[in-house]
Amino acid sequence: CSSDLFPSHETNAAGGNAVAKYVTKKVKLAAGFDAKDLKVFLFANTPTGSAVKVYYKVANAFDTFFDDNDYVEMVVENAGSYTENSFVEYKYKTPYTIDNNTVALANGDRFDTFSIKIVMLSSDATKVPQIRDLRVIALDD
Repeated sequence: CSSDLFPSHETNAAGGNAVAKYVTKKVKLAAGFDAKDLKVFLFANTPTGSAVKVYYKVANAFDTFFDDNDYVEMVVENAGSYTENSFVEYKYKTPYTIDNNTVALANGDRFDTFSIKIVMLSSDATKVPQIRDLRVIALDD
């Protein structure tokens, strides 16, 4: 786990200085389906001095360079109350709806492909965040 609670370069298309991260595979929505927004739900155990950051990137059928697109940090919409050794549900949202120019897509504001990056951070290597039950929902509105 990274000792830096303020990771750098995690929004770049690849890389970043955080040591502990999970990146989903590229998810392609079924033919004929597209979306305008994303929500991420996960359960996390985040001891004092640790944090979890979530990032996303999207593309549509006209964006041929998905792997070159940058990630955008999501914001915590809500979180349960943390107690020692408990897993709390966190809900992340895009900082704005994607169609409000958060991400420039090749053709319009809708996407059919996305990827999620979860970065786990800690100031103490003996107290690291743990994640379980990741769910991602692509929303039409």
